[in-house]
Amino acid sequence: MRILSVLALTLVLAGCRSEAPPLVIQTAEVDAGVVSIPALLDEPARWSGQLVTLIAPLAGGPQGRVLVPFLPADETNSSTPDPGRAVWLAEPLPAPVAAQVGEGPIVLKLRGRLSPPGAYGTEGSFPYQFSAQSASLLLPERTTLPNLAANPHSLDSVVLEIEGSLLADAEGAILADEAAPGGIPTSAARQIKLRRTWDDAALEELQQRGDVRYGPVVVVGWWQAGLMTPFMIRPR
Repeated sequence: MRILSVLALTLVLAGCRSEAPPLVIQTAEVDAGVVSIPALLDEPARWSGQLVTLIAPLAGGPQGRVLVPFLPADETNSSTPDPGRAVWLAEPLPAPVAAQVGEGPIVLKLRGRLSPPGAYGTEGSFPYQFSAQSASLLLPERTTLPNLAANPHSLDSVVLEIEGSLLADAEGAILADEAAPGGIPTSAARQIKLRRTWDDAALEELQQRGDVRYGPVVVVGWWQAGLMTPFMIRPR
């Protein structure tokens, strides 16, 4: 009898265990990192489907839906961005964010995912779309090249507005606080490297020597890991 009782109890306990719901372990989504839109467009396959924080200018004002690598200095310029070098924003900006927009370039911090290649936006002309879970406005912080040279890490991952003398060619550019005639930085100049994000028309007002453009400018861009990604270059 004792053996039968033990066997019956074992079967009851086994039945209870089989009815217990499986243990569900919830894991937080991992952000793949912070990326500027030029870097994202250079390697879309790398970032597609991943949760990322995207830093990107918005074309067309607060009601716009097109994220671009570079904005024209003339804010009245209504030229259509190249869809092949732009990303369609899946939803309009939230009203509270749009209400914060003032003068100057609109630079956004968006957390979300890049959709797989497809046909998005107006007439399906955009190959990429970004679906944002959250959005905020990044206001440029004014600084100087001497300050940036002294505090490169403190200003990392910040949108900056900075003046200097630009020297640019087809590969990229440098921005210096002192330049000799012809745009060449002096030996004592503080200087930073700029990633190439602009088209040739953006620098037409600057002086030219061969394939090189040079002159005084104001740059608004994303400073990260010792490199400036310019979102707007305004001659001065």
